[in-house]
Amino acid sequence: MLKSKVSLLIITFFLLIFVIKSINIMEVNPFYDFDEAHRAENARRMKDHQSYLVPLTGSTQDRIDHLKIPFKENPNVNLYYHLERPGLIYWFMMASTSIFGDKEFAYRLPSFLLGFGTILLFIFFAKVGLKKQKSNERHSELVSESQNIGILKRVQDDNVTALTIGLLALITSADLWLSSQYAQLDTGLTFFLFLSLLSLITFAETKKNGYLNLVVFCPMIKIFLLSLFNEKVKSKLRFH
Repeated sequence: MLKSKVSLLIITFFLLIFVIKSINIMEVNPFYDFDEAHRAENARRMKDHQSYLVPLTGSTQDRIDHLKIPFKENPNVNLYYHLERPGLIYWFMMASTSIFGDKEFAYRLPSFLLGFGTILLFIFFAKVGLKKQKSNERHSELVSESQNIGILKRVQDDNVTALTIGLLALITSADLWLSSQYAQLDTGLTFFLFLSLLSLITFAETKKNGYLNLVVFCPMIKIFLLSLFNEKVKSKLRFH
């Protein structure tokens, strides 16, 4: 019990640092590289041109000639439909800027929420795993009741320590830390991959089909969105 309380205090301390530091950077720092400014501009152009299903880009690296449309402010300049990335994170950016305005913080907020959500996923699935193991140990008949209680306590303490170290490694990892503070698409990918992986592991432990459904659900979202985007682009090109 004492070890659980100490772990909770340590995790809470690092979570507070993560939240406070991230919000400060999101509000104060300007866009720090091309990718971040590029993602934000894509979301802005999607909103301006009402291209809510298909991402738009003006990058010289992402241009496909037959997917171009005229730029609203200057018909001599073109934007291009960008089918390589689903628009989910861009939707979050558009929703955020509609609420908080056209500023760095609003474009970065979805990344922060998904990064924080990744941490919460770890905590949730860790609790599910601990609960399952506790249930298995209680039903074990390999040792006497008195021995079983002592073994259970030691195993639980060891698991709490291991999970605490794992969670701290996640919170303090450079990739999660940075991608949660800037307007990137990486945090969304991390969130859904992590959800799929932990769901698969939990299904193997619990045999509950709900977790298996999550494993299938996450990649199906991407397949559906990409199919939707392709159909939308085809219809727009036929119209033009």
